[in-house]
Amino acid sequence: MKTVRIIAILVGLGTIAWQIMQWSGGNAQNMFFLPDILVGLYLAAAALFRDVRRAMLHMFAGFGLMSGIYLVVTLGTPWVEETFSVAANSTLLGLIFTLPCMVWLGRRLTVA
Repeated sequence: MKTVRIIAILVGLGTIAWQIMQWSGGNAQNMFFLPDILVGLYLAAAALFRDVRRAMLHMFAGFGLMSGIYLVVTLGTPWVEETFSVAANSTLLGLIFTLPCMVWLGRRLTVA
């Protein structure tokens, strides 16, 4: 559980950091700016809940929301731009972390 909490914090705050870098570079008008900030905060906060079941439920939801955002960027960017970009590749990296965490949490939540 500790590993999933750490991943949730890193994914949440890492996504926020990415958007802050985009904002400082003048690219804050992307459609994922606000959702990334809100879901990143939610995911990082969910990892800090003391009650294990409550933390698991909220992290599952947070990882699901973040996976949805990542999936839209990963598949939508090449569809619209007809080429892969840095953004699409970086969100694919995010999916590598969010999807296994969702599977792990889903299995633990059905048993508990």
